[in-house]
Amino acid sequence: MLQETCRVIRLERLSTDTWRLFLAAPGVAARVQAGQFVMLGLTAGYDPLLRRPFSVHFAEDGELVLYFRVVGKGTAMLATVKPGDELPLLGPLGNGFILMPAPAFVVGGGIGVAPLLLLAKELAGRDNQATAIVLAGRAAAEVAPLADSFHRWTDNLVLATDDGSSGFAGRADEALSSLNPASGSVVYACGPQPMLAAIASFCRKKRIKCQVSVESAMACGMGACLGCARPAIGGGYVHVCLDGPVFDAEALPWD
Repeated sequence: MLQETCRVIRLERLSTDTWRLFLAAPGVAARVQAGQFVMLGLTAGYDPLLRRPFSVHFAEDGELVLYFRVVGKGTAMLATVKPGDELPLLGPLGNGFILMPAPAFVVGGGIGVAPLLLLAKELAGRDNQATAIVLAGRAAAEVAPLADSFHRWTDNLVLATDDGSSGFAGRADEALSSLNPASGSVVYACGPQPMLAAIASFCRKKRIKCQVSVESAMACGMGACLGCARPAIGGGYVHVCLDGPVFDAEALPWD
């Protein structure tokens, strides 16, 4: 874990409310693994006071890329940064995906696609290129802008849209089911809770290993605030920042 002052390289708008932020952060970029996250200060000052958690979208050659959606004051501020701006950064934090020697299916929904580009790179780098990658969203405008980036790392990219405007017409779990992954495969997924619950249920029935990256609000990212606690199988709680954000799907209740 490092504290690093990162420099804004550029800001790329992908859709009405989604952006990619490219940062010069050589220390964190060299250490991060797919599924880990960073806590990013939105200004060099104290308003807002708390840093925000962001999954690392990609890292290469000293650059760190974050993918985010504008949903409130903090992310609205982040969407106005300029090249050369400097921001405080803490990371990498949390536990990432554990790459397994098995056919890999990568599934992202909505803003949950954020950590999966780096995962696709890591899978390709281990000669274990993803069998398929599913990017799911409400409409084409939400997933199509990411297609070229993911095509760099896979020959089988499936876009799934709720409204049928691009690719497979349906939800992320339905798109995964249509690919008919066999027992012995592994699914890596990130997205909203209902999507992860559906994928966990599908994988349990098919006896497929499943790792999920869980989204959670958090104030510190280091286990001090206890704001990201969630129930665990067998009783008790886990903390997304310390025990996750990536979990074996069987370790969490989905009811």
